[in-house]
Amino acid sequence: MELKHQFNYPADKVFPYFAKVENFISVHPILFKSKQLGAHTHLFYEKTHPLLPFYFTYVVEIKESLLPQKEVVMYSKILVLVKLTLTFYFTDKENNTSELREVVDIKAPFLIKQLFIKVFKSVHTQLFIKIEEALALAQKGV
Repeated sequence: MELKHQFNYPADKVFPYFAKVENFISVHPILFKSKQLGAHTHLFYEKTHPLLPFYFTYVVEIKESLLPQKEVVMYSKILVLVKLTLTFYFTDKENNTSELREVVDIKAPFLIKQLFIKVFKSVHTQLFIKIEEALALAQKGV
């Protein structure tokens, strides 16, 4: 699955929201905490649906690269059945804007994979909007 989002900010401003865990958690709609386990490994705390909350944790390995293009890769195994690889590519565009391309690789049984695809589309759309809002506030000095 692939998601794209156009940001009204250059890639240098957007990239830290994915490369720095504290920034990522601060804007993520369902992640509420992280704990560093190693140099590139973190324990993520997640709360799903607000009406019927389900809390769980999982370990995420995060790698970032600035060359040849800015990218962040997150690897995780969730609830034993699901292996995720999220790759975020950042490209500068005209007029001080950028494009984020997210490639989501989900290894899971078919029905679970379909559920994860639906959740990712919804949650990451919210995530991109929250990053845009956070960047607007930072630009205003709030």
